[in-house]
Amino acid sequence: MKDKFEDLNKWPEILDCLEVCDEFTFKGFSSIVESKCSLTIIVRKSDKLMIVICSQLKDYYGTSVTNAAEIIREDLINLSKISKNAKWFEHYPTGVGLLEHSYSLMPVEFDENGSPSWGRAVSWEALADHLTIPKEALAIGYGGELAECA
Repeated sequence: MKDKFEDLNKWPEILDCLEVCDEFTFKGFSSIVESKCSLTIIVRKSDKLMIVICSQLKDYYGTSVTNAAEIIREDLINLSKISKNAKWFEHYPTGVGLLEHSYSLMPVEFDENGSPSWGRAVSWEALADHLTIPKEALAIGYGGELAECA
């Protein structure tokens, strides 16, 4: 993963960490197609809350982030990139997945066995307000989607 120091420096009083990985490889269900996703990991300074945005890649045919949520999360925990109590959000960019003209952003909770359950879709703005984190930090790389909701 590469640190986005230039972006972290925009919000030093709010964020302790901002990491972006454009292509995180994980073991999906296919032995033929390599499985990948995009990840943004943010740590809020005030209480060390860890937030993960797991995004489906465009023009991608491997295992989806929905079908592999628990696999990706477990990989990140095993790599010591996130803690088990990290807040997880699944993201399908505009034009990817079922929504052709909009994005999808959903909270995902994991039970004690690591099994996921999905909440109701939220907007970048609503999530940023709820987490008290700049929407531009949450939606890094997907800034065009911020304008969709305006």
